[in-house]
Order: sequence, then C-alpha cells, then structure tokens
Amino acid sequence: MGILRLLLAVAVVMGHTGVRGMVGGIFAVELFYIISGYLISFVLVEAKTYKRLRDFYLNRSLRLFPLYWLVAILALTGQLVFWATSKESSFLSAYSQMPGLAAFFVGASNITLLGQDQVMFMAVHGSELQWTGNFQDSEVPLWHGLLVPQAWTLGVELAFYIVAPVVLRTKRRLLAVFFLSLLLRAAFIYWGFGMVDPWRYRFFPTELCVFLLGAISHQFVRPKIDQISEQLKKRLGNIVVVLGLVFVVFFSAIPTHQYLKGALLFIFVIGTLPLLFDFQNRSKFDNFVGQLSYPVYIWHMLVISCIGIIPVNLDHGTLEFFIVTLVGSLVLSWLSLRFIDKPVQKLRARFRNRDFRVAPNGLAPLA
Repeated sequence: MGILRLLLAVAVVMGHTGVRGMVGGIFAVELFYIISGYLISFVLVEAKTYKRLRDFYLNRSLRLFPLYWLVAILALTGQLVFWATSKESSFLSAYSQMPGLAAFFVGASNITLLGQDQVMFMAVHGSELQWTGNFQDSEVPLWHGLLVPQAWTLGVELAFYIVAPVVLRTKRRLLAVFFLSLLLRAAFIYWGFGMVDPWRYRFFPTELCVFLLGAISHQFVRPKIDQISEQLKKRLGNIVVVLGLVFVVFFSAIPTHQYLKGALLFIFVIGTLPLLFDFQNRSKFDNFVGQLSYPVYIWHMLVISCIGIIPVNLDHGTLEFFIVTLVGSLVLSWLSLRFIDKPVQKLRARFRNRDFRVAPNGLAPLA
C-alpha cells in the first residue's frame, strides 16, 4: 500500500504541473480518502490504539500539523519576500480585497486547516461573504488566500476524524451513514451539479461515503480475507500490489469510459485493501515509501511556486517541469521524514495505548 500511496501523491503532482497521465488528481484524492477510512477504522475498531478519544485527536493532529505549518510558514515568507521585492503577491492582494469576515475565515483556516474545503464554497459579492456553488463566481478569488492551496483536502480529512469515532462505533451505524451519504451524492448528481466542481469531491457530506468505503473494506472484507491461510495471503498480497500499481500507472491508457474504469479501480482497491495493508506491514521498503506520500503532497505546490520564480527555462505542462517538481518534492519529503517526522513519531507514541503492539517493520507511522 505504501507504493500505491506514493503513486497517488505523484498523480496529484502530475495534475498540478499540467501533465496528463496515471489515475488523475480527482481519483487520486478519493482513493486517499478510502485508504484513510480503512486506516482509521483499523486503529479505532480493531487495534484499539487509543484509550481516550483525546489521544486519537492529538495523535492525528501531530500527524498533519507540524509539516503543514512548516510549509505554510515558508509559503508566507515567500509571499512577503516576493511582495517586498516586486510589490506583487496574489496572496496579499486577495486579503487586501476581502471583507473582514472573509479575511478572518480564510486566515483562520490557514492556521487550523478547518474550513479550508469550505473556502471552495464561498464567494465575495460587494462587501459580503456568501455561500456559492461556484467558487469561480467571486469578485475576490478567496482560494488565493490559502498558503497551501492543496491542503483543502486536509480540511475534509479532519472532518472525517471528528465524526469517525461515532460513525464507526457499530457496523449498523457505519452502513446507515454510508447509505445516507451515498443517497445525498446520488441526489446531487440527479439535480445536475453532483459531478461539477466543487461538488464533485470537495463537499464533505457526500465525500463521507468515500471514506466509509475504506471502513467497509476493513470491517466487512478483511474478516473474509483473514479466513484464508497466511501463506496464500502473502502470495495474493504480492499479486494485488503489482496489479494495483499497473492499474494506477496505466489508468489513463485504458480504452474505456473514465468513470467506468474509475469505478473498477475503486472496487479493486476496496476488495484488496486488507492485502495491501498487510503487505505494507511486512515490507520495510513499502512502509518507508508510503511515508513519503503525505510530505510529497504537502510540499509540491510550494516547489511549483519556487520553480515559477527562478530563472530556469521550464514550461508548465511539460514533462521536464513535472520531473523537476517531483524530484524537489521527494528531496524535501525525505528531509522532512528525517528531521521533522522522526522526532514527532516519538511524541505521537505517548498518546497510544501501551497495550498497542507496534510491528517491528514500522506500523507506527501508519497508526
């Protein structure tokens, strides 16, 4: 699962650098949601990693915020330096045009991550902050006020963390909330806007069913897979890892409708997540590679911004631009793991149940 997670992050980088290929940014984000749903179900329901709910929230916060805040501070510093040298900054310009309530909300979301997804459902008309179904229809581009613009997905992720301990408590409740969220998504599609940005994958109530697909994989599919022998599980795990990587990498080349092959990919991942999860716990390499996925996702937009201001002949949308962005993001991600994530992991361990057994090959970064 680690290599798969990194490839999904790479797919997002490809989309933001204007290069077409692989699974695409939207499907990559939703597959991350499914994986997150599986993981959170595992740590809350099966592993019982946390004795207190407070420990769960503190642990997840330590997973997301230290690196995010570092990247946000660097992005803010870059915006201030750019403004001081050229008097131009889309970030500062956006705040200068926002009404006070909008500036407060967007600014607070840069600190807390909460509500960053909601920025995509807001617009400014006159001097008023209004809800909207089209964030492009705004006199002030509010998303320009986000220091780490791709981090809106973390706002969606945090919303899931808030409701997960309640929703995942019983299988009946899990299925009930799943079908309610799915029904709402179907209604939006029927009304004609469910497949249009920002409703397509930014609205938490309809994305909740995607997270819960991962939880369903853990609570319903995993018990079936656990009935087969360990030797067969290992063999199947090796096979599905290869198939999953091929599916993701060559997704765009499959000659069928986008949403049909997307549905098939989702079904494949949901059905094989327990095997992919076990493979990562057996493989030190796969576990390490998986740890790079979040840093790559957080760093890459800042890397893109830096490439845009340095005197190099790299055009957005070219393979060279993508490669330089990816290499820069990977280097920064490796440094992040060594100098930020490693000490944070020791702190996170304090909030885990002492009875929770960390696998010798490194389950801790997942939990």
